[in-house]
Amino acid sequence: MKLINVLLAREELLLILRMLRAPVLAGLDDDPAGVLSLEQQSLALAVAGRALRARELAQLREDGELAIHTALLAAVGVCAYPQKTVFVYHWPANADAVIRYFGHVRENEIVAHTRPADVLHLFTRLPAPAHLVTQLFAACGWEDGPTGAAQDFSVPAAVFADVRRLATEGAVPGAVALLRNNRVAADSARAFVMTLAEAPRLSIIQMRKQGDGRIQAHDFTLVQNSQRSWLVTNQPSDNAGPIAVKTTDRAEISALLTDWLR
Repeated sequence: MKLINVLLAREELLLILRMLRAPVLAGLDDDPAGVLSLEQQSLALAVAGRALRARELAQLREDGELAIHTALLAAVGVCAYPQKTVFVYHWPANADAVIRYFGHVRENEIVAHTRPADVLHLFTRLPAPAHLVTQLFAACGWEDGPTGAAQDFSVPAAVFADVRRLATEGAVPGAVALLRNNRVAADSARAFVMTLAEAPRLSIIQMRKQGDGRIQAHDFTLVQNSQRSWLVTNQPSDNAGPIAVKTTDRAEISALLTDWLR
């Protein structure tokens, strides 16, 4: 397998997507310069083609049409038409800006798509699912912390939202009391609220898989500080179901990701 690690400008990516007849791609945002006219778009794509040729990522065929390097075309194609995906949206502690990571799998091809800047797209072909899992942990800012007593509870979604709001506002006693009123053990209630109140690292993981003519989905959230890591999921996976909260560790999350990518 040829390894590829290539950085593309937004216009170069748009040109390749047009050649793939792919209308959308996860992580492709609106142009920060605003909506371009048809003439401006045509010029931008022409310049992008020249830039790809200059970097030997494309060449002109005898008929005058542009031919993209096959490895690059295949890598972007995996991201445009994946069979399995894992997306990470990560907020470091005390940060407003989100870090995004997009992992795509099609047959035996694995490609990571990251955003070094608002108009830059980095595509990295990975040799095995284990490498993708390692990068996913890095994208989540994962840090192995101390392991204490396991905590596990479930509350209605509305209660969870109120607890998070109270904890973020510094109303720790009120947040703990709300969990206790919903039959959450005192140790679990205080440990979780204290994690929320101490500007934790927050990662939303979205997983999608095509199979049997339908799309399977599984989403969860990681809430981490220096003391604990929590796995937060909906039961069942809809907006109205109760929220399950439990302490977790690298081994559990690794197994969850690996199973999905299998």
